[in-house]
Amino acid sequence: MQFYIKHLLTFLKAAAISLLFGASWAITFYKLDEIAVDHLHNYRSDFFLEIIIFFFSGLVGAFLFFVLIRCIEFVASSVYSKS
Repeated sequence: MQFYIKHLLTFLKAAAISLLFGASWAITFYKLDEIAVDHLHNYRSDFFLEIIIFFFSGLVGAFLFFVLIRCIEFVASSVYSKS
């Protein structure tokens, strides 16, 4: 039974990490797309601009994910080191 619980916890951790990464990317994509609509509305039909926004939002989202994971590790290590 402990074997299945261990795998279930591993799956839940992986799902949480995946959800966190997806949220980081989606937030940056929609924010960058909103900025592009507001400031570059005359170039809005440019397909190359959409590709740049998609790629750049992936990079920014990955960096945001990295920062969030580091913060979570810092908090978890400070909590576990005190106990």
